[in-house]
Amino acid sequence: MTTYFNVFFRDVAAGAQRWPLWTYLAWRDIRMRYVRTVFGPFWLTLSTGVFILAFGFIYSALFRQDPATYLPFLTGGFLPWVLFSTIVTESCTAFTADKGVILSWQFPYSILVYRLVCRNIIVFGHNFAILLVVYAIYGLPLSLNMIWMFFGLILLAVNGLWIGLLFGTLCTRFRDIQPLVASVLQITMFVTPIFWSPEMLSGRRAVVVDVNIVHHMISIIREPILGRPPPLTSLGIVCAFTAVGLVTAALFYGRFRRRIPFWL
Repeated sequence: MTTYFNVFFRDVAAGAQRWPLWTYLAWRDIRMRYVRTVFGPFWLTLSTGVFILAFGFIYSALFRQDPATYLPFLTGGFLPWVLFSTIVTESCTAFTADKGVILSWQFPYSILVYRLVCRNIIVFGHNFAILLVVYAIYGLPLSLNMIWMFFGLILLAVNGLWIGLLFGTLCTRFRDIQPLVASVLQITMFVTPIFWSPEMLSGRRAVVVDVNIVHHMISIIREPILGRPPPLTSLGIVCAFTAVGLVTAALFYGRFRRRIPFWL
């Protein structure tokens, strides 16, 4: 077991030391995705903004809430959800998408996951412009509690790292996991308080929110965005989930890392 941990942490540490490489690759991925376009990566920001605008006004009417309250709530929850769900989805192809590189070179495979997480955080930075527009329109006040958002993003990135290594290895061996993950994420989006408030569920139904780790991960980012401190319960649950995830990924990735090229 100690050997598995050593393999995992050596790979992760070696990948972190090569941060100029994976940050460059992350920027390059975004540039290549939107080559010869006028708005570049802001096309994704535009589409996300239109989605939030349409859902915001429709759902605020359905839920009989003031758009000035509902739109910031929706934006603050939907942007972290896009970041998390995209990282999980792309983690399934973290290694298979770079089959040629893995078979040709010896390098820490964690570089590919760092690149994946970095790329999506950059996209989140572009999408953050939507939140600034919402704040400007409704004249919402700024708060020092917003600093907590960066701590939440760090926790989400750490979770993205172990999820990428775990799912990347699993999906290399079992290709059926990728469509399964996509299906689970579709369901998760609607059972997570993104479009609706957690207070809408009461009694036994509230357990859907309480045991939903995605809700807690979004809350530690959304609440600071809205100018409130992150819930201590959500912080504790996410930290515990991160620790368990790191241990699980270390055991699995450490054991099967050397088999990845053969599974490709």
